[in-house]
Amino acid sequence: MIEKSVLSPAQSKLIQERLSLSEHRNDLGPPQVWAAYESGLFALFEETSGRLVALVEASGLNDVQPGWWIDSAFRGRGYGKKVIDILAQHLKARGVTRIGPIAITTHQQQYDKQSSKLAQRLRSYFE
Repeated sequence: MIEKSVLSPAQSKLIQERLSLSEHRNDLGPPQVWAAYESGLFALFEETSGRLVALVEASGLNDVQPGWWIDSAFRGRGYGKKVIDILAQHLKARGVTRIGPIAITTHQQQYDKQSSKLAQRLRSYFE
């Protein structure tokens, strides 16, 4: 998980390219704030290929209200669980002890069921 402020120019360019695709035009969550927020944003890349897997928003110390977005190329392949596990480890290492409300907002509720399961997985780390 790489903080936005330390991404390489190539990684930043890759993110912009993926977010500009028509298939991501209506995606909600971190893609909507990626250009506006300077802190609290992170990107996850596949180790072997360097492809963008996910974007995560997780700012604050306690009652963090995280959000995540999984790139369409990686949806439905188990990457969401890995992203949540990495996010939980990151938050725990920062000293976070409680997760606040998590908004589940996917375009036309297309991925609400999957995102709700991921939210439950994240909460389980903090119970």
